[in-house]
Amino acid sequence: MPKKSVFAQLDACAVPPHNLMPSPRHWNAGLLRYRDKLWLGYRYHRAETKDSRCGVAMCEIDEQGEPQSESQMLNFYSPRDCEHHEDCRLFLFRGEPYISWTSMEGYMPGVDYSCVVKYAKLRLTGKKWSVVEEWKPNFGDNTGFKKEKNWVFFEHKDELYFVYAMDPDHVVCKIEGSKVVKEYKTDGAKWHWGHQRGGTPPVDLGDGRMMCIFHSSIFTEEPPHFVRYYAAAYTFENKPPFKVLQISQQPILAGSEEDGHRIDPRWTEGWKPYVVFPCGLIADKKGWLISLGINDWQSAIARISESELMLGPADGPGFKPRFFRTENGTLSIRYTDAHQHTTFLHWDIFPNPRGNSAGMGYMQASNAREAVEISEVHGVTEITEIEYRKALRQRELMLR
Repeated sequence: MPKKSVFAQLDACAVPPHNLMPSPRHWNAGLLRYRDKLWLGYRYHRAETKDSRCGVAMCEIDEQGEPQSESQMLNFYSPRDCEHHEDCRLFLFRGEPYISWTSMEGYMPGVDYSCVVKYAKLRLTGKKWSVVEEWKPNFGDNTGFKKEKNWVFFEHKDELYFVYAMDPDHVVCKIEGSKVVKEYKTDGAKWHWGHQRGGTPPVDLGDGRMMCIFHSSIFTEEPPHFVRYYAAAYTFENKPPFKVLQISQQPILAGSEEDGHRIDPRWTEGWKPYVVFPCGLIADKKGWLISLGINDWQSAIARISESELMLGPADGPGFKPRFFRTENGTLSIRYTDAHQHTTFLHWDIFPNPRGNSAGMGYMQASNAREAVEISEVHGVTEITEIEYRKALRQRELMLR
């Protein structure tokens, strides 16, 4: 189902390219408040490398996303032409700035690849950032031979943790340097928009909850786009075993075809998913600021309030049936479920007494995602359960 622009879904501003590194794209940006300033860490193409490998750069921005300083590339350990850094997250640990990112070597766009998660302590001296110490955690498949990404780090009682996975289990690890010293596993939340993956470093809400804006995706689109991404919030206890408490009852954001694409200079025939990719979350006077990537080419800063998070029970019982009506009940709705199976949602059709046009259609949504997909169809009106039941009784009488 087509989606309106991300900039119409939330109060959001694009990060303009001035003062960013020379690159055809600047995207998937982390966000940090440090020394009373906002810092953006973003992904870009390094012009000095043979194949425009991706690097990570930092700059100061204001709350509208406007760069306030020249950008600086972060020099991670042993950078080489074949090394590729992407999708950073910025966070504080014991009052000091840190960064995590996905790292790979020899990456060729369009070819299967392997990657690892790394993190590092940063230092800001005057206006210059430097890498103090860097670690590659020894956990999961973080070996360099498989894919690991989207771990999100956070602090609890002066100790460092990261969310390793969100579903089907919520897996949180305590880490010291490169060594995981404790693992916690609880039930994950129920979600109808694909596999849940880490997004922003979790933040402490001060009431016993941590909150993260995560992303998911579903193969629902036609080539060359294939995939649509979604973003939403979830909360979990701020103490071991970090049990999941809440999840948004529907997406906060969805990737949109209205926001365009820019090509990867290394691979001009590459796929072009509709992407929202949250990487940073900080408290704002009116709620929260989220930094995110859009359609794999630009970054944005979005504002969101508590009510827009739409948080509800993590185990799914918060969904209440919703009911809809359309003037043309013959038009079915294409629907791809969580298992990537495509089917069609059909209306209960009222026969037209005159027989010369389509009859009215009525439908009950069986889950939250169905309700969102139905509600976004042109010409559909949401009705009450009483109206829906009354219409079905009238339909039964007409068909006798």
